[in-house]
Amino acid sequence: MPATILNSLKSMAVYQLAIIVIVTAGLVIAGRAQLAASFAVGAGLMLGNLGALAWSSWRSVAKKPVASTVLIIVIKYAILLGSVFYFSRMDWFSAFGAGLGIASFILAILGSAIATQNTESL
Repeated sequence: MPATILNSLKSMAVYQLAIIVIVTAGLVIAGRAQLAASFAVGAGLMLGNLGALAWSSWRSVAKKPVASTVLIIVIKYAILLGSVFYFSRMDWFSAFGAGLGIASFILAILGSAIATQNTESL
């Protein structure tokens, strides 16, 4: 996999992990443990999704068989959907918190893009 793609994925993973830790700790300190757990589940699913993306993207870059690469991507989203469905049946799970956790991935992408732009312009 080209170094730029790998560095971008590593940067996004670091930002996502930092967001998980900071927001979850903040919610626990604020006394919103249920929301914190739901946020951590949603954001953790996106971190796992990022890991699966990193694992499967080398196949696309290396021009491996398209069918197996598509199968990996489909399985990745099936696991994400299945996990959300599984956790939504739990009493402690908050769909709002998980939605915020899933949406936190946008902040990780934005932070990574800003950091990458700043290092390339130096």
